[in-house]
Amino acid sequence: MVDGCKPRPGWLFLCLIGLVVLGSSGCSRTAPPESSRLADKVSLSLERPAPTPGMDVFLLLDESGSMLGPHGSDPGGVRYEAGKYLIQNLLVKRAVSEAPHRLAVIHFATQAWSRPLIEVQPGNAEAMLQQLSPPGALDARAMRQFTNFQSAFQEIQRLAVQVSADKIPRRQVIVLFTDGRPDDARQLPPPKYFAEIAALVRRELPKAEIYIVGFENTNLGHKNFSQTIPDWQGLAGQKNVLTIYRMPDLYTTFNDTLRRVFEIPEVKPVKVQEETTFEVQPYLDYLEFHIFYDPRLDLAIIRPDGSLLKDNDPGLSKIPGETYDIVRIEDPAPGVWRYRIVQGGGTVTVLNNLIPFRLSLLQPGTFWPLGQDMHLKAEFKKANGQEIKENPDYPLGFMARLISPSAEEISLDFPRQGKVGEVYYSHKTVQPLEAGEYTIILTVKGGERFHTSHTVKTMVQAAPYLEIETPRPLGTLGRSPELSVAATVRREGRETDPAAEFTEHPNYLILAKLISSPDQSPGQTIWLSQDSHTKNLFRGRLPQRCWAPGHYQVLFKLVGTPRAPFALAEGASRTQVVDFYVSSAWPWTTRLYYAGLGTVTAAGLWLLVVLVWLLRAPKISGSLTVDRGDGITRSFNLYNKGVIWPKTLAGFTPEDGPRQQPLQFWARAVGPERLGVYIGGWASLCSLGLIKEKGWFLSRDQQQSYRDHYTIMFS
Repeated sequence: MVDGCKPRPGWLFLCLIGLVVLGSSGCSRTAPPESSRLADKVSLSLERPAPTPGMDVFLLLDESGSMLGPHGSDPGGVRYEAGKYLIQNLLVKRAVSEAPHRLAVIHFATQAWSRPLIEVQPGNAEAMLQQLSPPGALDARAMRQFTNFQSAFQEIQRLAVQVSADKIPRRQVIVLFTDGRPDDARQLPPPKYFAEIAALVRRELPKAEIYIVGFENTNLGHKNFSQTIPDWQGLAGQKNVLTIYRMPDLYTTFNDTLRRVFEIPEVKPVKVQEETTFEVQPYLDYLEFHIFYDPRLDLAIIRPDGSLLKDNDPGLSKIPGETYDIVRIEDPAPGVWRYRIVQGGGTVTVLNNLIPFRLSLLQPGTFWPLGQDMHLKAEFKKANGQEIKENPDYPLGFMARLISPSAEEISLDFPRQGKVGEVYYSHKTVQPLEAGEYTIILTVKGGERFHTSHTVKTMVQAAPYLEIETPRPLGTLGRSPELSVAATVRREGRETDPAAEFTEHPNYLILAKLISSPDQSPGQTIWLSQDSHTKNLFRGRLPQRCWAPGHYQVLFKLVGTPRAPFALAEGASRTQVVDFYVSSAWPWTTRLYYAGLGTVTAAGLWLLVVLVWLLRAPKISGSLTVDRGDGITRSFNLYNKGVIWPKTLAGFTPEDGPRQQPLQFWARAVGPERLGVYIGGWASLCSLGLIKEKGWFLSRDQQQSYRDHYTIMFS
């Protein structure tokens, strides 16, 4: 052995490089979450918020003695005909077919009488009109002696209890018609009566909306209605107390009342004597004409295109009354309409109700968990799901006001650029930290001339809920062969233990499913698994490929049975839909993975080429001797070999000069009697000799000098 020779383990260096590349490419990534657990027997689909059920309307009619007689307020029974008009007015209002409006008429005097609530539907028209007939008990004079409002409100409470099993509470609307002040056999001062009524309403009907219509009969002297207006305003609100001075005005006042109930824009009555025009704005769901006519007159309604409105026109419905017609037109054309009397002479009174399209609130629903971020979602569509086309002259804008139980108000915008599919998102989220009923006022504006608002109520209460961690709502992901999802269970904005909240095993609490993707491929439902380290964290992998760029939706549902019952345990309130996008770019982890994989593949192919090149080299026998110039030599024997692997010969330090550089070389046979010698180490070998300092071809017994002191000879 010659002392100056120090061979390097170059193959170890190559292996180290390979391991580093493999590690960076993802081949040695940390263990993934538990594999997907398919919920094969569970059907999971998007649940739209339950449609708002119709309201319960209670019409209270005063039957006390002051209504009768020659000086009475209503000896001709106009209140019954006006009540019939109110019922028919309700019939033309749009409502959910599965939960239509309901009506009960309550007659009251010394006591109150009523029939059960009845659904406001065309098939029940006769039964509803029968409710207007006063009970036979009123034939007794004593039954009309007093005006007992307490008994009327108690009757409402009795009827409401009979239908209190509804899952979603209905709005309670009370419309009371009277001409006087409260009294009974006790003959108390009016303030005491009103104090009793207010206490009864607060206790039994706390959420009822009360509208008072009073007839000012001057023949009643000190007992007339005007004396009680401040008391009624204290009970119902200043804007909800209306006064009439002519009984025929009861029709228009009942219509005004329903306008307020349904939040319909106010339009003044039109007195038609000659051709009269009126403008219909765009974005109307339907248009109502309430035509009060003289039978000797004939009124024509003309559209903007000049065509005459006819009874058999598509989208037109008509309800005839004794002295009026209610005509409803679906999707009326915007523009200038005209009234024209085409037969007879005189005046026709027309009430217009313009029913606009509204912003439908998708989220939040009727209930919302305390502490969960509230991101409002809404859509602007027709009742049949069709798109509402925007009129360039009336550019649309959508906004909302969120009012907390403590009257704190937050303004929200629904920016057009934030629209996802057909859904508009509010520009920010709000975290409700106060339990109670929240009011959301949704507004649609069309330019400067179109404006409509309506109100939605949401009850916020403490309950466990899901907070989606992955994918982030409205976030963007890169392409992936599968989708990782994660969610946490929280209560009031803090982490909570799922085992303490639900009776089921934590691994069977949360379902997830991809419900929408650009390629419309059906998704599979999976159970999310509880994280082994964080109790309230759940993970899973949806087996669908997120490959095509575009919009995706994942549905999460909390299906556990709560240990403590709460209203949020039902329906869509425990379901969350997350919208997100997949971009055409790969995520950095995927790019790193495939870059590493490509690098390893290229390196493997190159090494294979080098190996084949070396294996195909000719074989040779002989000896290669290297003299480093100080009398020390190193010999390398070739016995039918094709290659001498890279060697390193250490340099030496002569007495009269600087230290000599070491010699790195390798050799390969290029013929039966010819050897190629290449100056360079492993880098030169792996580049097939393209990267080298110098090289020679030596025939047998030929030598070559290098750096003035190295001598290389092949023998």
